[in-house]
Amino acid sequence: MRKPAETGHASADVPKAHLGVGSKDKGALPIGVVLRQMRGERTLRDVERETGIANSRLSNVERGCGQPGLKLLGRMAEYYQTSVAEIIRRAELLRDYQADPDGATAAEVDRSYRFVTEDPRLQPWEEPDEALSVAAKKQVIRTYELLTGKTLLSPTSGVP
Repeated sequence: MRKPAETGHASADVPKAHLGVGSKDKGALPIGVVLRQMRGERTLRDVERETGIANSRLSNVERGCGQPGLKLLGRMAEYYQTSVAEIIRRAELLRDYQADPDGATAAEVDRSYRFVTEDPRLQPWEEPDEALSVAAKKQVIRTYELLTGKTLLSPTSGVP
């Protein structure tokens, strides 16, 4: 029988805003998606053998059905040769690519933003030093739409 400490549960859980579990933010990305991406071709049983964390627990976390504790994240970070902060950072970056509560998906926003930045009339386009949020990209798109009369995003996907 597995000891409770080996299941990956910890008393200090990661804030739900970083996980998308029970969060009011409909665009939140579960941190489990990041862990699933990091797992790549490895099976849950492979990870279980190396970390001692039950594959059922790992599966629940990856599917967003369970909330990982810091201990579990620490073990996963060590296994994937990264840091807990990096896993959380990746989850935050990916959050911008989730569905927008206003109606446009982040993928639609990204396509429209690329269309704007590739418009020959706006060349040379200089990207800002920091990556733009979905909301900032939508503002650029809305400004472009006003100036050109083109509609790139549906009218229901308003700028926050």
